[in-house]
Amino acid sequence: MNCLKPAAAFAPAPVLSAQPGAPFEVLGEEVPQSQWKAPSPPMPTLGAQEVHVWSASVGEYSKLVPDFWAVLSHGEQARALSFKFPKDHDRFIIQCGLLRWLLSQYLPGHPADHEITRGVHGKPALVASPAVPSLYFNVSHSDALLLYAFSHTMEVGVDVEHIRPMNDLENIARNFFAAEEAATLHSLSPNQRLNAFFDCWTRKEAILKATGQGITGGVDGVVVNCAPGEPARLLSLWGDTAAAAGWVLTSLTPAIGYVAALAYIGPPLELCCYGIPSMNPGIEATP
Repeated sequence: MNCLKPAAAFAPAPVLSAQPGAPFEVLGEEVPQSQWKAPSPPMPTLGAQEVHVWSASVGEYSKLVPDFWAVLSHGEQARALSFKFPKDHDRFIIQCGLLRWLLSQYLPGHPADHEITRGVHGKPALVASPAVPSLYFNVSHSDALLLYAFSHTMEVGVDVEHIRPMNDLENIARNFFAAEEAATLHSLSPNQRLNAFFDCWTRKEAILKATGQGITGGVDGVVVNCAPGEPARLLSLWGDTAAAAGWVLTSLTPAIGYVAALAYIGPPLELCCYGIPSMNPGIEATP
């Protein structure tokens, strides 16, 4: 699903200037075939009754690692340096840099200016300020794909997974899924089971991320449907079926070979899905 409508222009985000001698070998990454297209200029505004989801292939931004490094906070830079493998710290830098670029499309200020904090269970959020409009967001990545969700109205959770062979799929379901979810998976044919497993996982994770608890909240306490062909639904939240009725849960296909889910407490918002525009090193970070 791609929603693109006439919108007022954002002020251009300032130049992302490269840091000379940035201590990183820029690594390439496979580029998933995106299902969503970048919006034509101007960038779309985020209405109060909308939620925007953006996808990006890590490999498309590998040349921007030094540019993105220059706008990260000291804490983000320290975390990037803690990764053992260059591929992982490059991806983390790209993930944070693109988040900051997107924040500057929705809010005033340079990408480096946004103050980001993390909740008790690690969910990122903007530091509240009377001068800055409220903006809720969430981030997910899997292999070569990044996913971002934004809302001015309510907390959102998003999760993406690369569909890959799982030899212990049923064992994981028995140990971490609710009994009814595991039973549904067991009832499916082998060629249906893999996709249903990842549908189930991303839906549960998106709900938990929207609550701010992540998997510490208990994966088996979030019960979702996962039978093929059914619209995504939250069936029960920590044993409360009434509470589940207030949630909006949507399955997404951001790229071939990937499945994702978006979750928030209703009422339903208009969903707009975009690919992040390509950028060149040293140019203004605006399409």
